Amino acid sequence: LLIKKGNNSNALALQAYFRRNGYGCDPDPIDAIRLFSSAAETRHSWAIAMLAFFYQEDEVIPKDDKRAFRLYRKSANLGYTRAKHNLAEMYWEGRGVLENREEAMRWFREASHQEYDRSKLKL
Repeated sequence: LLIKKGNNSNALALQAYFRRNGYGCDPDPIDAIRLFSSAAETRHSWAIAMLAFFYQEDEVIPKDDKRAFRLYRKSANLGYTRAKHNLAEMYWEGRGVLENREEAMRWFREASHQEYDRSKLKL
């Protein structure tokens, strides 16, 4: 399955997820990053959050908490609930940004309003 840039961003993001995890293909995290990046260019909030995860947690590319923070913030501002939670965690822990518990709680509340259970537990 080949999807070229400019096609459906949901399909690009899903293909990236399959490539990352090796569902129906060999795992290829570098290609997954390329596909997530293409979907992110269309403001696909989940793809943006997945790129943030690569910068925050994955070992494929150099860890960069500041970049992860910026990407989570962008995704959260587009409405993606899990990005709101992860952004709150970064504010809480001071990862990639100065620690700011008040801002963290604001984002935990935002995510909890969207029924994100992990954020509800933080309140």
